[in-house]
Amino acid sequence: GETNHTMIRIDGKDATFGDFSGKWLQQNARDGLRSASVWQSRGVKVIQILEIVPSKQAVEVAPGVRKRILDTCLIRYELENTDTKPHSVGLRIMVDTLIGSNDGVPFTVPTMQGLVNTFKDFPTADVVPDFVQALEVPNLSRPGTVGHMTIKIGAGIEPPSRVSLTRWPGSNAGRWDIGVIHMANDSAVVLYWNADRSLNPGERRVVGFAYGLGQVSGGEGQGKLALTVNGAFNTGSTFTVTAYVSNPAPNQTLTLELPAGFERTRGDETERVPAAAPGQTTSTVTWTVRAGELGQYQLRVRSSNGLSQTQPIAIVRSN
Repeated sequence: GETNHTMIRIDGKDATFGDFSGKWLQQNARDGLRSASVWQSRGVKVIQILEIVPSKQAVEVAPGVRKRILDTCLIRYELENTDTKPHSVGLRIMVDTLIGSNDGVPFTVPTMQGLVNTFKDFPTADVVPDFVQALEVPNLSRPGTVGHMTIKIGAGIEPPSRVSLTRWPGSNAGRWDIGVIHMANDSAVVLYWNADRSLNPGERRVVGFAYGLGQVSGGEGQGKLALTVNGAFNTGSTFTVTAYVSNPAPNQTLTLELPAGFERTRGDETERVPAAAPGQTTSTVTWTVRAGELGQYQLRVRSSNGLSQTQPIAIVRSN
């Protein structure tokens, strides 16, 4: 964690979370799997809450055995104006995405074709993706450990207004704006929450994201098909289904088969697989789905070339 960095911007002035421009009111107060720290600077109280939570979906822990495991960290910051006058308050978090021995992990992003292994900026809230995945190995057949960053959590937690996939900035991490450059052998994710947001006295802003283990259901062979899901898995909530196709064939299509009671809210039942981007071998097709009733289900994606892939999901009650 020493190579990650969190910065607070208050009225246009920047400070590293926890530095000498403010004072600690509480540090690492633990309650089971939850830890809270409170730091105050220039009339703004910053509460950092770190909590280990179960995976949203069950993972295979043994052949044929699936269970939800504690594999995800929910990171929240509560920004509260404790002053008698308004303050503009923003937050910027930089996460170094070293996985195993690979410090330059590539990323997958829903709706984007191929792997992001150079750089990518999502400069406004309307184009920020629901999630990104970091792959230990740039191979969807055998990706190694998959880091899954949920950017849009919901539940009243404000998502970032900008996200950048870029090179880890090293000693320059203390700047608010991290340059978007080729990640080469040292990648990072940078998340920004708009610093122009004004908080009146007593007003609070809650921002955050989650980072943990992800899973890609995949198979072998030419035209291989891999599948991942992300989102809110409660009755009536929406989640994304993302299919990755290696070496797509001309006019290849994918069909999403849903259980009874589920419905697509974005994407047609059958979608054409786009050509891979220049220099890439993988294409992406994404659907948004509204969940049905509580229970265990199987999603299936079938390819026009005969391949298919399934993804078990569980629809659960809201916490």
